[in-house]
Amino acid sequence: MDFGVLLKMRDQAGAVATLQNISDPNSPDYGKWLTSGGFTANYGPAKPDVAAVRNWLGAQGFTLRKTLPSGLYVEVSGTVARRCRRCSRRR
Repeated sequence: MDFGVLLKMRDQAGAVATLQNISDPNSPDYGKWLTSGGFTANYGPAKPDVAAVRNWLGAQGFTLRKTLPSGLYVEVSGTVARRCRRCSRRR
């Protein structure tokens, strides 16, 4: 079974404000689009947090599939039984 884990942005309110500003023709920041790297640097989860999530998932026996460059999404796979055991422990 494949599934993904979404990590929290560092500054979601700031990301929303930036997106609104760069999309508003009346804003001095209009059209100043963010690069992927700029978005990740300002709003993506901290690298140690992404590493901690990946390490924990791997230690629980899940197979790491991919992680988005932003670190916001980690995809893993594992058996249904393994997933159910891990979820029931977190309650």
